[in-house]
Parts: sequence; C-alpha cells; structure tokens
Amino acid sequence: MKRILGFILAIVALPALAQQPQTQTAPIFDANAKYVNGVAPGYWPTAGSGLTLNLSAGTANCSGTIATYAAGTLTMTASTTNYVYLSTASSCVPAVKTTAFVAADIPIAEVVASGTAITPITDVRTMYFVAGTSSGAGLSVCADTSGSGTAQSCTPSPAFTPTTNSCMIYTTTTTNSGTSLTLNVGGIGAKSVAKWQGAITLAAGDVPANKPVVACYDGADWNLSTIGNAPTGGGGSFPSGATGGAAYYNGSAGAISSDVTVDQGGTPNLAVGANVPGISIDNGQATTVSNLSTLTTSNSILAVGSFVRVTDGAYCGDTATGSGSVKETLECTALTSGSCSAWSAFACSNVASPSTPVPESISGLAYWWGADQAPAQTNNTAMLRWYSPFTGNMLTSNSSGPTFLTNQLNSLPAVSFPGTSAGRMTIQYPVGLNQSTTFVVFNPASFSAYCDFFSGATGALLLRFNQTTAHLDLEKTFTSTIATDTTTLTASTWYGATVTYDGVGTGNYAFRVNGAASSSGTNLVAITANTSSVAYNQQGTNEDFNGSIAEIIVYNRVLTSGEITTVESYLHSKWGVY
Repeated sequence: MKRILGFILAIVALPALAQQPQTQTAPIFDANAKYVNGVAPGYWPTAGSGLTLNLSAGTANCSGTIATYAAGTLTMTASTTNYVYLSTASSCVPAVKTTAFVAADIPIAEVVASGTAITPITDVRTMYFVAGTSSGAGLSVCADTSGSGTAQSCTPSPAFTPTTNSCMIYTTTTTNSGTSLTLNVGGIGAKSVAKWQGAITLAAGDVPANKPVVACYDGADWNLSTIGNAPTGGGGSFPSGATGGAAYYNGSAGAISSDVTVDQGGTPNLAVGANVPGISIDNGQATTVSNLSTLTTSNSILAVGSFVRVTDGAYCGDTATGSGSVKETLECTALTSGSCSAWSAFACSNVASPSTPVPESISGLAYWWGADQAPAQTNNTAMLRWYSPFTGNMLTSNSSGPTFLTNQLNSLPAVSFPGTSAGRMTIQYPVGLNQSTTFVVFNPASFSAYCDFFSGATGALLLRFNQTTAHLDLEKTFTSTIATDTTTLTASTWYGATVTYDGVGTGNYAFRVNGAASSSGTNLVAITANTSSVAYNQQGTNEDFNGSIAEIIVYNRVLTSGEITTVESYLHSKWGVY
C-alpha cells in the first residue's frame, strides 16, 4: 500500500516540477536561471516604501563597454508615469524621467506613482537589446596625451579596432610641430595623419591642440575632415579676359579679372582686357576719385555695361562722390571719348544698411514692382506674374495678361497694359492702405476712359487718371472722389507721379508730378484698409489701365519730405523722370 501511494504522489508531482512562472509579474525563483542558461536580464524593478523603486543588480553591454550595477534604488515622481531606463549617455547608470523612452535609452520599467506610493510596475526589460544600434552614443572618442608633436597615440572609448572606413573623434593636447605626424590608435601601429584627400604632408599647426576633429581610417592613413591652417599667400590675380573668376582682398592692390569686384581700400586699380565690361571697386574709399566723370578706359571703366559702386552719393544716381550717405551701384550706359558720359542707377541703399535698396530702406514699404525685376522675361511676351523680390507678387486674372516690353524708358523695360480686362492683375498678398504714399512711373496711352493704377473692394483707396480732365484722381473705390490734381497729363508721355494721402488722421493729400509739387489740400474720407488689384477697378467697372507702367512703389504711411526726395531721386536716376 505504501508503494502504491508513493507512486501516485510521484506522478502528481511531475507537472509541478516542470511548470515555471510564465508572466513578468509572477514571483521569480532561483530555479528560473537554468531555463535561461544561467542568464537573467538583471535590474529587476520592485516597489519599495513610498515612492522608492528597488532595482536588483545587473550587467549591460553599453555601446561596446560592459557596465555593472550593484543594485540600488530610485525615487519616483508622484502622480505621474515614470520611465526607468539605463542611460547610454551616462555609462548606463539607471535613471528615471517622466517623458517617454527615446532611441538612446535601454528601457527597464514604466512605473505609475500616486501621490505617496508606487502603484503598477510594467516591466519592459529585454535581453535582446543590441548595444550600439540605438544608443545615441555616436563615434568613439580618442584623446592623445603623449606630449609629442610628431608621434601621437590614443585609446578609443568605447574601444574598437580600426578597420577601413572606421571613424572617430580625435583630440590631442599637443599641436603638431612639423610636416609629418603619426597616430597609433588602439595599438594597431603608427599610421600617418593625412589631410582630407590623402596628402600626408602637413604644415606645423595643422592639427591644433584641444580641438576635436573627425578622423577616418582609409586602411593606410588617418584622414582629418578639417585641417587647422588657412591657405597662405596672396590672391586675386587672374588672366586678362577671364570670366567666372573670384578674387579676395589681399591687403594691397593687385590685378583683377575683368568681371570681378574687390575692395582694395585705395585708388581704383583694375587690370582688365580692352572692351570688356568691368566692375570698379568701391570708390568711396578712393580719395583720388571725386567725380565719376574722371573714370576712363585707362583706369577702370572700360565699356558700356561697366559698374561702379559709390558709398557717399547725395541721392540715388548722384555721380559726384563725397556729398552724401547714399550707397549706389551705377551702370555706365554711354561712353564719350573714353569716359562714361551717362549713368543708370542699378541699385541703391543707405550706408547704414548697405545691403538694403533705397525703397526697402524706408519703413512702411507695402508694394514695390519694377519692370526690371521681371526674371527671364523676353520682349513682347505676356507677363502672367509681376514678380517682386521685396513684397507680394502680382498675378494676372486671366490667361493673357499685360505685355512685357524691353527698351522703353532710359533703356529699361516696362509693362504695357491694353486697357481691357486682359491686362488686369491681382495682388497676391494685399496690404491695407488707409494711409499711403505712392510713387509711379507711367505712360498713359489715351484718355478715352478712367484708368486705374490700383483699387480694392468698395471703400478702398483708388488711384487713377481721369478720362475727361487728364488729371490724376485719388478716390474711395466705388464711392466718392477725394481729390483731383491740377496738372494736365499728355498721352504717350512718361511721367513720375507721387501721391500722398492720410485717410485716418488729417485727411491731407498732395500730388507731385515729375518731382515738383502740383496740388494739395485736405479732405478726410474714411478708407477701408484693403487694396488688392492693379490696373483695374476691382468693382468691375470699365476702368482698366491703358498705357505702360515702369515702376510702382507704395508705402502704408505718409512719408516725410526728406523720404519722398530720397525715393524720387532713386527713380529719377533710374528712369530719367521725376
């Protein structure tokens, strides 16, 4: 009977011996180890008292370096989810944060804490984390402390054995002292240090002390991605007639190719081939050039199309230097007896902001379109977009649009509007104008109808010329006339007009034609701050612009008399009107 009972008990006990805990939350017994070949993940998280989390001992491969942990605790943040992980950025020391795991983390657990205690613990450990693939540790660092300027060595951390295309971050405490330098990384032997594309002849100081640099092994040498010394020697010398070159300031006058500009800080000195458009230096620093008329083919300007930069003009287009604070780039448009006899302002700016053109240098610029700003536009072709590099573009409202014409005024192009709906354009990014200053260079073709420069929805500001009087009109769109100028315009004639209006405060208006005051007065009419169409009345009336526009500049405020003079001078030098 005892034998039978013992046999039955043995059979009943067999499944119990084989069964092991199958969940992360089940108790862990010493017997578990043999079912994972003696290896366990370590870092087992369990709740301690209050907000304390216990972590058991563990071992991790931390981006190629073995890190051990002798067990310890972490304090959780109350009333939130805590993320417990090994920090690869800190030698895989256990850490906790309240934001989600990232690729550089080795996850341990997600721990939810109440105000005073740890509640659930979600164990997210795995033995199958591949060290280095998502650690975020980056390249190994190898630091030389040999004290030698010719033969250096270092031990990379994390450790690796260099093979072809291996890279690391290299630093040294000693600047190289000669034309050759060797580096022994991790005991593979002394290898030459080379410039990035294989030249192993260095200059002293090419590898400076305490400056990290990426070094890559090509199987023979260590190539540095950056090198310490800048190029030496003079510069800026090109053969006569060379094109596409580049020159730089070398501290003294030198020969420059025909299409390169350089500021030498002294007298103009450009060596260029005959009859090749050249570019002068900034003559604002050349005391020997007091007037651009003194520039001849013998010293710098060689042909029509040459450019000169002036830093001290009184206005945009001023050819006498030393009389103001306008910085301008002038293009020679005619030669007489070897000297430039006519100039056109290519670009202007204030000296205080040398990279800013004159119109943009004045605050409140709302719109600025110039026919010369049209990119890659050919003569007598439809212009579907009037591009502006400074303000919003204009777009045609149909498939034809106005016509781009070259050589219309002062050898510059203009945009021709047909006086029909085909030429209408809309402003891509409309700006409200209940106060304004408008400059427009235009040529009216006829006065058979009202011709609008710009308008908007009902109540917006509108500028046009009157069909019956041939005068400029300032109006409230589709509502009432604000003012009519007294100057009578002539068809097929180029004009420069300036119109100001304060529709918010004073109601003051003023008209100027070709740089001279024409009429002014006061009529306060509330204006809707919305102007969004060009060359027609947005309300659909037959007021399409008939004629040409070379340039139009609009500010969203009334400019001062000095600012108006500055812009008019810019337009005068460019177009010849005003």
